[in-house]
Amino acid sequence: MLALVVCIAAAALAAPSAEATTPDPAVEVAVAWRARTARLHFSVPDGHHVAPDAPLRATLEVAGVPWSVDTVGASARGGLPVPVPLHRPLLLAGTLEVSVCDDEGTACTVVDVAVQGVLDGARGAGRVLDPASSGPAPAASAAELDAVLAALGDELALLDFGAVWCPPCNLMSAEVLHDPADAGLLEGIQLVEVDVDDHANWALKDRYSVGSYPTLVAVDAAGAEVARRVGYSGEADLQAWLAALSTVEPLSAAPAAEALTPHAAGAWALRLVQGQKGGLAGPYLGVALTADEPVLDAQLATYLLLPTPELALILARAGVPVTTWGWDALDLADERDDVAAAARAAARTALETASGAEAAELFYMLARLAPAAEAPDLYRAGAVALTGALHGDLDRDRGHLGFLSRLWENAGAPHRAAEVLAPALARWPDDMTFHEDRAGLALRTGDTETAVREARAAVAHGYGDNRLRATELLARALLAAGRGDEAVEVVRATLAETPAPAEGLDVRTPRYLDGLRAVAAEAAGDD
Repeated sequence: MLALVVCIAAAALAAPSAEATTPDPAVEVAVAWRARTARLHFSVPDGHHVAPDAPLRATLEVAGVPWSVDTVGASARGGLPVPVPLHRPLLLAGTLEVSVCDDEGTACTVVDVAVQGVLDGARGAGRVLDPASSGPAPAASAAELDAVLAALGDELALLDFGAVWCPPCNLMSAEVLHDPADAGLLEGIQLVEVDVDDHANWALKDRYSVGSYPTLVAVDAAGAEVARRVGYSGEADLQAWLAALSTVEPLSAAPAAEALTPHAAGAWALRLVQGQKGGLAGPYLGVALTADEPVLDAQLATYLLLPTPELALILARAGVPVTTWGWDALDLADERDDVAAAARAAARTALETASGAEAAELFYMLARLAPAAEAPDLYRAGAVALTGALHGDLDRDRGHLGFLSRLWENAGAPHRAAEVLAPALARWPDDMTFHEDRAGLALRTGDTETAVREARAAVAHGYGDNRLRATELLARALLAAGRGDEAVEVVRATLAETPAPAEGLDVRTPRYLDGLRAVAAEAAGDD
C-alpha cells in the first residue's frame, strides 16, 4: 500500500470553559503493514491529549464501503485501525468524533473531524490534499505497473514483493518502509507494493524472476532493473542500501567482462547472482579466475549458485558473515563435520555483537547444528533473546511473533508458543496469518480440533496463493482428525475454482496445487 493522506476540518461540539483554549486536532492517516489496514493517528496541540476514557467514534466510507467504530480513546493510542480493500481506487471519507483534554485537567472538548483523502505518496508520510484531488492507486499488476512507469520520469520505482504471512516482509515494512522516520530515504522513489499471493500478479513475479520474499527491485522508467535486494537483514542494512540507491550503476549497464579487472569482475558476478541473474555471471566469474589470488566476491557468488563444503570453509575462514552462507551450509553440515564445526564457531562469534533479533536467528542456526539433546536449550535461548528485543507494540512486533512462537515450540514449550500467538489472533482476527500459524502448531501437537478450526479461519480470510496454502493445512488437519472424505472434498473444490498459471510462468502456485493433490491422494488412499 501507499500512504493514506487526508484533508481535515474540525468543529467543537461542546464549548470549553473560559480558561481553556479550543483544541484543533490534526489527523494523520498512515497505512500500516501490507495487510489491508490503515491507521488513523491523532496529533493534538501542545498541552492537550486524547481523552483515554472518553468515546471515540468514526463513520467512514473506505473505497465506497461503509465502516464504523465506537470505542474509547485509550484503545486507539496505537492508532485506530481501518480496513483497506485491495485493488480499488482507495478513497476515504467520513467523520471522527474524538474528545481532547488539556493536560492540566481543567477542560475537555468533543471535536468533530471531517476526513477526506486518497492513497498517495510514500508509505508512512502524510500531507494535506485538495479533497477533490485523486492520486494513483498502488500498482498491483503488470498493466498497472506499466502505467506507473510511464509517469515516472527520471525517478526510480521500488517494487516491494511481499506477502502478509511473511515475517521479514512485515519487519521491513514496520522498521523502514512504513516508518515515518525513514520517509526521507524514499524521496524521489515511487514505492510500489506487490502482493505476491494475488494471482493478478503472476506475470509481474515472473517478469522480475521473484521467488523469495521480501524482494525489493528498483527499476527505471523503462522497467529495467537497476538493483535488487532479497531478504531483510535488518534496519541499518536496508537504510544504507536505500541511501545509496540513486548512485548504483544499473545491472543492465554491466560492462563487458573482458574489460574488467578480476576483482571488479568478481564484484559484478556477485551483484548479478544476488540480483537473480546468475545465468549472466559466467563470463565475470571466468575473468575473476584469472587473478593470482582467489577473489572472495567470486567465491561467494559461486557458493550462492552451488554451495559446496569447500567453499563454505573458505568463506568461514575469510570472515564472511555466517548469515550470508550459514543457512545453505546447514544441509552440508549434515554430511561434513568440519563444515558443521566452522558454522558453529562463526555463529558463536557473531553472537558476541548480535542484537536480540539477530541473536535469535543465530541461536536457531546453532540449534540446527547441535545434537538433538542440546537443541531445545538453544531454541529456548533464541526465544528469550527475541522476547527481550520486542517493543511491546503489536504493530511493530508483528513480524517477530511467528518466529518467536516456533522457537518456543521447538524448545519444548508449545503452551508458550500458543501464548505468543493469542494476542495477535485477537488483534488481527480477519488476517489469515496467525490463524495459519496457530493451526500448524495445533496440528504438530496433536490438537486436531483446534487445527481444523484455525485452518478454516485461515482459509476464510485467505486469498490467492495464501488461500491455497491454508487449504492444504486444513485438508491435513481434517485428515489427522480422521475426516478424510471432508479433506478430499475441500481439496477438489479448491482445485476446481483455482485457475492455472499460463504456461511458462515461473511462479509458486503450481507447487501449492501439487501439494493439494498430494493430500487428496493420501486421503483417498492412493499411493
